[in-house]
Amino acid sequence: MSIISISEFKNNYQKYSILAETEEIQVTRNGVLIFTMVPAAKDDLRLLERFFGSLPKGASIGIDPNERG
Repeated sequence: MSIISISEFKNNYQKYSILAETEEIQVTRNGVLIFTMVPAAKDDLRLLERFFGSLPKGASIGIDPNERG
């Protein structure tokens, strides 16, 4: 995870947009977190955590091979 200022983000947007494909980027203004960029697949898990609280270790999003479809 990287923590950068909004000025650094604006000056190097392309660099951080590429880096955000593989790791979280937290962007701050005057030391206060204003947003976090996360990889798309990781974002899905974070969204589920917000709805359901903490997820079991190893939880993933996908098709359950034991489920009938």
